[in-house]
Amino acid sequence: MKTMLIATDFSAAANNAARYAAALAAGLGLERILLYHATAGQASDHIAGLIDTLKTDLQQILGASVMITAEINSISLLKGIRLLVKTHHADMVVVGLTGENKLGRLLMGSNTARLLGSCPVPLLVIPADCVFQSVKRIAFACDFRNITQDGPYVFIKDFAGRLGAELMIVNVVSGGEPDDDFWKADEVLHTLFDPAGATYHYTGDMRVEHGIRSFSDSHEAQLVIVIAKGTRGFFSWQRHRSVIGKLTFMTDLPTVIVRLNSGSKIVADKNRR
Repeated sequence: MKTMLIATDFSAAANNAARYAAALAAGLGLERILLYHATAGQASDHIAGLIDTLKTDLQQILGASVMITAEINSISLLKGIRLLVKTHHADMVVVGLTGENKLGRLLMGSNTARLLGSCPVPLLVIPADCVFQSVKRIAFACDFRNITQDGPYVFIKDFAGRLGAELMIVNVVSGGEPDDDFWKADEVLHTLFDPAGATYHYTGDMRVEHGIRSFSDSHEAQLVIVIAKGTRGFFSWQRHRSVIGKLTFMTDLPTVIVRLNSGSKIVADKNRR
């Protein structure tokens, strides 16, 4: 894990997200931050000045050991992010949330909503008023119906390990009693995460996003990780994106959204057909 891509429109919320990301990058031991701005027209001296100001601000947080570069182009945000992730080998993308109303809305509008399912690397979403705190506890919200042998667990363990954070794996049961698939998934999780010193927690709530937020608050987590299933059917993805979207809107915590490898073997999913 070496490079973080930060998408920005230079708004207050975007600048706050960039500052948070820079502080986190220092803790992760990253080597490079890539600032990205998608402009509707030609890059202007004004845009170049905003980039220089932001770079100076972030360099004060990071120190001289982390290189900051910038890219400006006029292609769509989604295409631009995918292109830069590929060409610059970015390991994580960062975007921010505005705080314009109670629910909030994604800083990049519908484009960022699409990133929930299409970002090729982990996506870090940062609330507008979030102030960086050292990450000591991470709540990993885990859907036991979609545990895989080759899911994105190496990234999750590496991410928590670099920060020296406790990884708290939480499953929110939204109805019914745990069945054989549940306990099979639980066994797989222990095999995967026991070596990382993870702890395991189970809670019940009919609203999954509410259960995750309540757990994160009561256990004083500084960050949340969730896995996006991908596109195994339109309805399945739409419902899962809704849960992730509501969680992102509700929580005051930064949320890392990691895509489930679409080629992974599902170990436990009693709803598959």
